[in-house]
This record gives sequence, C-alpha cells and structure tokens, in this order.
Amino acid sequence: MPEIILEEAPSSEADLVDIDDGQRTPDDLTVLPTDDGIDIHVQHRIGEGATAEVWQGQWGERVVAVKLFACHSDDANTQYRKELEVLQGMQQMQHPCVCALLQAGVLHNERPWIAFEHMARGSLSSFLHETDELRAAEPSLQHALLARIVMQVAEGLAYLHGCGLIHRDIKTNNVLLDAQLNAKVGDFGLSTPMGRSEYTAESGTYRTMAPEIVLRQPYDHRCDVYSYGLLLWETLHREEPFAGLMPLQAAFAVAMQQLRPTIALADDLACYAELIEACWQAEPAKRPAMDQVRAATAQYYAAASSTCA
Repeated sequence: MPEIILEEAPSSEADLVDIDDGQRTPDDLTVLPTDDGIDIHVQHRIGEGATAEVWQGQWGERVVAVKLFACHSDDANTQYRKELEVLQGMQQMQHPCVCALLQAGVLHNERPWIAFEHMARGSLSSFLHETDELRAAEPSLQHALLARIVMQVAEGLAYLHGCGLIHRDIKTNNVLLDAQLNAKVGDFGLSTPMGRSEYTAESGTYRTMAPEIVLRQPYDHRCDVYSYGLLLWETLHREEPFAGLMPLQAAFAVAMQQLRPTIALADDLACYAELIEACWQAEPAKRPAMDQVRAATAQYYAAASSTCA
C-alpha cells in the first residue's frame, strides 16, 4: 500500500465566500488607477477568501470585480503572481465561458489587485446551496438550466486545456454566474501550463482532488477531468460531495478506498450517470478528454432544452 501523507493543500479549504456586507473600502483603496487612464472606483465588498477579498467596482460604465490581495503576505503575493501570469497569457485567448482579466496593478502600500468582469450571481456553489431559486422552478426548467451550466463549464475547461493550461482547482466555488446564470470558469491561482516534468504536490481542494494528486503520483491535465466529474455530480444532485467527511478524510477515502458519491439522479438527468463515472475513474488514462465531455454535455443540454420548448 503506498504511503499517503496529507498536509494542507496550497488552496486550502478556505474557499472564497460570497458576501455583500456593505463594507466600504478604506480611503486609500477607493480609486485604482489603470493603464487606460480610467480609474476603477471600488464600492463595496462582495466576497472574501484566505488570501484575498473581492470588491465590486465601477470602471467607466462597466461594473467589475476587484480581487484585492492581502498586504505583506508571501502566500498572497505568490498567488497574485501566479494568477496574473496565467491571466496575462490568456489575454489573447478569450472565451465566453472563462472569466476575463480586465486590469491589474499594485497599490502604493504594495497590495496587489486584479480586476475581472463582474459576475452578478456569484459562485455556482452559492447558487446551488444557498438560494431557493432552483426549488421554485419547474423540474424541466431546473434540469435545463443545470444542463446548460455544466455544459458551459465543460466548454470553458476544454478551452483551457486546448490552450495548454491545467486549472488544478475545478469546483463549484470557482465557477461564477452572470446575471443570466451563464457559467464561467474562474480563479486561476493554481493554474499551470501543461508539459512540465513535474507539478506541485497536493494542488487543489481535498474534496475535489484527483486521487493521483492525493497519492503524490505524477499527474497531468486529466486531474481536471476528475474534478469536473465531482462538480458534475454536485451540480446535478445539488448536494455537497462527501458531506459527512472532513476534507482530509474525503481525500484519503477517494485515494485509498476509491470512494465516490452515490449517483441518484432524477430521471431526466440519468443520462449523465455514465459521464460522471467516466470522469472520476481512478486511472487517469480511462477518463475522457474534455473535448469529449464538452460534446456529451452539449448533446444532453440539447435534449433537456427540447423538453422545455
């Protein structure tokens, strides 16, 4: 039996939390200068995580989300540099299902920031678990909406893989929804180019971490496919995976006991069961490519939409 040593993962379990507490910025953070000469006026806080806060801002006529990283924090500075490097490389590779970088900079107090397009409805996780909107809708409309969301996540992730990027932290917290509930993949703090000889061990979030990463084995972009399988299960069941286990317990059970959540989909969503199982296969070589996943989810969405027409 391989040795397994579980330590705190680089992203930790301290996910970004959607909030709107009305808290205003300190006076020295209210205006952020940009390259085009149009300042971003920071308004109020809408989220917070382990190394950064997210604030809503106004950039000319456009509403933006500003990620303000912690001052004088090595972890925050490292995440900022990594995320900015990835995002700057993506500026010429835009996709409607990937959150776009708009501006970035460093304040006079050495606090770095990144401005993204604002996603009015927050994270997919919050939408699934903290609102009653889905429960109030007709089942066929619920299923069509969920089918569209998982298709859009698959499109965004397939695009990233096609651009040579591994996300390494695919989960519902890192999928953002706009005002029309269109989904976009975000948070690239752990993303890395494909093709390296080795990658950082235990990168990601334990509940959605691929078993090869937990076991500190070599891994590649197919770790994202495993994580997408967990996201697919969570979205379609509207339940948190491994809810009865602590994060480390879940990672250990996945890697050492091949534990997976029980699939109990509604009849209209049963077509996804085979795809979920394929994505979370223990052996990476047995998982489908994200282009195949994208094609399958597009087919399922078309079928779900037709029942609502």
